[in-house]
Amino acid sequence: MSDTIIRFLKFAVVGTIGFIVNTTGLLVGVRIGIRPSLAGPAGAEFAIISNFILNNIWTFSDRSLALSDIPGKFAAFNVLSLGSVVIQFLFLRIGEMIFGLEEFKKPFPNLPFQKISPYMFFYVAGVGVGLIVNYVIYSQIIWK
Repeated sequence: MSDTIIRFLKFAVVGTIGFIVNTTGLLVGVRIGIRPSLAGPAGAEFAIISNFILNNIWTFSDRSLALSDIPGKFAAFNVLSLGSVVIQFLFLRIGEMIFGLEEFKKPFPNLPFQKISPYMFFYVAGVGVGLIVNYVIYSQIIWK
């Protein structure tokens, strides 16, 4: 397998861990009363921290950052990650506007996955778009 494919697979694993962190933040936030369009980006910040650490020590280990470079690169990583946070916010906010906040948070009533609310579909779509944007940015700017 080529180095690019292996690196992308590692990136996908780290992204999956970040997705779990982000999703947990979203679900906990909504459960305690935060609107999805704010809980999602809050969870995303926790995922950004997790992803930076894991990408630095594993995905891009051959380009691992010197200790003195970490604060600046983390700040840049965080700023560059804002694109995906904004994408996630926009997807969730649009869903809130289409459904109304309360309907957006209610589970689907007549589907096999009755515990899933509409906001989860908007969230997953936003994360998917953000994944593509992040890979390009991270591989070309942070760990070039």
